[in-house]
Amino acid sequence: MTRIRLHAPSFDREIEIDLAADVHDDLLEAEGMTWVRDGDSGGIPRYVPAASG
Repeated sequence: MTRIRLHAPSFDREIEIDLAADVHDDLLEAEGMTWVRDGDSGGIPRYVPAASG
């Protein structure tokens, strides 16, 4: 399991996921949303909501 940070205007949360199973091309599904990798924050991968459209 790998700890990542989910960052959105409404919350900032760290969760643990299985990167090998859950991440495809820097996109992942978590907390009912699709997230895209946006660098690192304090050494932890940071993900922000993927733009819709």
